[in-house]
Amino acid sequence: MMTQLHFRRIKEIAENNNTPFFVIFEDILQDNYIFLEKCFSGLPKVKIYYSIKTNYESYLLRTLKNLGAEAAVCGELDLVLAGKAGFVKENIIFDGCFKSEEEIAIALNWDIHLFNVESEQEIDMIDRIARKLNKKAKIGLRLDYTTFSLNPINILMKYLQKRFGLSQSRIFNAACYANSKINIEVCGLMIHNNNPYKSGRDYSKVLKKLFILGIKLRNTGISIKEINIGGGFPRFDSKNRMKRTVEKIINEYKKYSRLNGYYPALVIEPGTALVDNAVKLVGKILRVEDRRALCDISINDLGYKLPLKKDSFSILKPKNEYRRYSKISIYGPTINPYDRLYFRKYLSNLETGDILVILNTGAYTISCSSQFMRPRPAVFFVNLKGENILVRSKETYEDVLRTQVWDYDEQRS
Repeated sequence: MMTQLHFRRIKEIAENNNTPFFVIFEDILQDNYIFLEKCFSGLPKVKIYYSIKTNYESYLLRTLKNLGAEAAVCGELDLVLAGKAGFVKENIIFDGCFKSEEEIAIALNWDIHLFNVESEQEIDMIDRIARKLNKKAKIGLRLDYTTFSLNPINILMKYLQKRFGLSQSRIFNAACYANSKINIEVCGLMIHNNNPYKSGRDYSKVLKKLFILGIKLRNTGISIKEINIGGGFPRFDSKNRMKRTVEKIINEYKKYSRLNGYYPALVIEPGTALVDNAVKLVGKILRVEDRRALCDISINDLGYKLPLKKDSFSILKPKNEYRRYSKISIYGPTINPYDRLYFRKYLSNLETGDILVILNTGAYTISCSSQFMRPRPAVFFVNLKGENILVRSKETYEDVLRTQVWDYDEQRS
């Protein structure tokens, strides 16, 4: 995805601004969305909801909204961001394992499309607030279901995800219970499998489970109009892998639909797949000594991205001169002992002033970054015209201190 033009834009910004900073490329973002949309064109009813929590930079949200995405939110912050970005409120879906009464009331007053719920208690709360506001709440039921996997990370995630959703033994009764509420309409089923290594076969198992449940509920008079297979799609580092995954989903959907005469809308919630490779984190090498390089990028900035692999970053050098390779470690600037980006692997010799570009940093980095020891970095947006736009100013110390109370005497009085 990265071209020499992208690297030139990064050098331009680095020459005129302090590092570190994030840079979002609109052309990559647009290419990702159009490719995903094209992959799913084999189905007549597919809804793409971008997961706001993944990355909520203003120009990124507006780009995806203009391309046709809808918004999936997990709380009031996401709701406000979706509204400011211009997403149609009536098309928003509300996920999340906890929704406060205030958030539910805001969403009901916005007449959002759907709440995905996780328990009978949540159903009661939404029904009570909807009655009070004289609203009808549409809900989907989230099923706690993960596919079998031999991958150790997937096995771990299977147990961690037990906190989400309704068990298979409870979900049918929960649907009937929700359907008995006057101010509730059950119209969706959802599974969101957070396992990082999923295949088309995993989605096939998920689809089969949702179709079986949807048909069973249809036989009781509950019409499930949409099934939501969540996110977790392959990153766009490999378009062929994405294409194979989606083809498997489409084939399975068509098979179950024809067999049962049941054609619900298919909902997907991509986050990482859409934005991860469209954002780069740019820093500089500050000092090199004794096989150690110190840079100005910290683990504070990287969210879930560590440890780095050799193909996950690039080094831009002032000149394209040859440099020998040696084992080296790259450390961040904070006093945190875990602030280590790259550990004792072969790398072209680094020098002070080299630009470090971490390639896929669009998902859960900016939104998960912290202020440990220093304010958060700026964010730039490179639009289709090649213009470099500052879309988030570098945080200042005044920004960090603004919410703290320092006038002790006034507080005591």
